[in-house]
Amino acid sequence: MSRRKNVRRDNYTQPFGNWYQHIRNWKAMEAIRNYEEIMKEQIKSDEETTIGVISSCERLEELKLGREFNDILKKLN
Repeated sequence: MSRRKNVRRDNYTQPFGNWYQHIRNWKAMEAIRNYEEIMKEQIKSDEETTIGVISSCERLEELKLGREFNDILKKLN
């Protein structure tokens, strides 16, 4: 059985519980930091998470970072 978890299922547990809250509150940098933690834990992201992190990169005008996340997401998912 895979050790990877789904972000949505665990979105109220630490340290990932703040992920959706950061996205909703337009805290792009915090959302990206949380997402980096999610990546370290190899937790599978859903579509909403993917859109959130790419949108956060866009808000910060970090398009290169957005492309990097997109490439990583393609490999993980």
